[in-house]
Amino acid sequence: MARLPTGADIARQPAPAATSGVRAPSIDFSPIAAGAKAIGSGLSAISASIEQEEAHDLDRRLLDFRLQTELDLEEQGRAMPEGGAGFTENWRQSYLDGCRALASSQQTKT
Repeated sequence: MARLPTGADIARQPAPAATSGVRAPSIDFSPIAAGAKAIGSGLSAISASIEQEEAHDLDRRLLDFRLQTELDLEEQGRAMPEGGAGFTENWRQSYLDGCRALASSQQTKT
């Protein structure tokens, strides 16, 4: 059977605590703070790892580009016609095409 409302219920006043002599200890938030700190340091480590991987990938791509450019120059020098007609313009165009390919592949990566 439900209890009948008291005057405190009707007046909507807080009823006095039945155990006024009992003190609750303060809540210790240090484990939560330590967990949040650990999550933050883990996320920063992951972020640093990703940045290092991207920097390494860019360095590798630039090195590959440089080596391929050197090979292309060597091949074009060997295939150069007598007198070197058109060598400079062909080399310039080949180099610019390689640069565009490198730039477009970098843009699609990001």
